Amino acid sequence: MQDEIFMLCRGSTELMTLLSVTDIEDYDQLNTRVRREELSMDRLTVDTLPFISLVFINAHPTGNFKVNKGVLELNIYTCTRYDAMNIYGVVKKLLQNSYEDFQVIHEGQVSSGVTGVYEYSIRFYPMISA
Repeated sequence: MQDEIFMLCRGSTELMTLLSVTDIEDYDQLNTRVRREELSMDRLTVDTLPFISLVFINAHPTGNFKVNKGVLELNIYTCTRYDAMNIYGVVKKLLQNSYEDFQVIHEGQVSSGVTGVYEYSIRFYPMISA
């Protein structure tokens, strides 16, 4: 599912502009801006901004073999709250339009621990149809 969301992000010209991606065919640049991994804080610098990180922090099967339930965490890293909210608005619209039930269970600013780096975190259940 992370790859699916990655491709959704890649297909949004508006999001790619906000993330400073100049060439969507350049996967090194794209993977730097839309990450599918937990980020080690020692790799976080102002020079690498802006980018988003998509990570399943909890996933498990349900009683229905056709449905898996997981918590997907989306972290947005920027220099300002304004930039983070612009990125969040585009990503939220993409996810709401692509999944049956986009249920936010937690969101808000968190400390990045790095001076000059603003982090906004959203956790949600991305329900998918079988």
